[in-house]
Amino acid sequence: MVWRRSATTSKAAPTGRRISSLRGVWSILSSPMNWKADYILVLGDDDKRADLTGWVTLNNRSGASYKDAVLKLIAGEVRQVREAMPNFMLTRSMSMPAPMAAPSFEEEEFFEYHIYNLSRPTTIGNNQTKQISLLEAFDTKVKKELIARGSTSYFQSSYRDSMKQKVDVEISFKNSEENNLGMPLPKGVIRLYKKDSGGSLQFIGEDRIDHTPRNEEIRLTVGEAFDVVAERRQTNYKKLAEKLIETSWELTVKNRKKDEAATVSFLESAYGDWEVISSTGKYEKTAAFALRFDVTAGPDEEKTVEFTLRTRTD
Repeated sequence: MVWRRSATTSKAAPTGRRISSLRGVWSILSSPMNWKADYILVLGDDDKRADLTGWVTLNNRSGASYKDAVLKLIAGEVRQVREAMPNFMLTRSMSMPAPMAAPSFEEEEFFEYHIYNLSRPTTIGNNQTKQISLLEAFDTKVKKELIARGSTSYFQSSYRDSMKQKVDVEISFKNSEENNLGMPLPKGVIRLYKKDSGGSLQFIGEDRIDHTPRNEEIRLTVGEAFDVVAERRQTNYKKLAEKLIETSWELTVKNRKKDEAATVSFLESAYGDWEVISSTGKYEKTAAFALRFDVTAGPDEEKTVEFTLRTRTD
């Protein structure tokens, strides 16, 4: 934390901390003053649009108060010998501004990090927690997916019983100007809400994001599906040679929703030199050792896809 000392500081910086003076700027390397970012994402009725709100929470436990300070927040993984804390700077304001709208932040690149400059001076007292608006984005395109993740072990061993799989609910969106965003986002927690039939906002999950540059995708795992069941069953296992294995699987989606279709994406993890010998459904090779099956079941319907995968290892 770095700030320019102000005549209105109510108390000098506590003793017992390393303080160095450089052109009037004081630097405390390990200070009980920190900040964090939090976000709220409100989904629309069709789960395809959302509004995102973000704010910064300042927590001053430094033993001093700062009046009319210019606030600069530094976001990024800044390496320190001591335990790292979120960084920010406070500098004295030369004059009091006229009353204006609620303050917000302007972002700029700095070294390999990002600085968020508060639009006008602020005052924070000792032992005070203060929240300041960071961003508001409306009508952002989002995508909801139901995900069931596989394992390489499924293609290495023999399995007798069918297995139920956890179905994660994931929400993703692009942090771009075209999507009404495009601002580097500090790491923090995103909490998701959606209106119920009575118009009240209900909490539906939360996830943590890392520092996210503009034009990157944000993906949130917010919970598990209730009315959609995913199962897998091995129907054949053959060891064709010492390093050649062939396995066959059924992937089943049981949709217990009465009026809505459900698509579950099975994300399979392969290994070695692999190939799909046969499949009753479409699949996509998403990486060198990954493939994806999208299985859709109508309302109150069950749908099964069968495939055989052959794996050769060196």
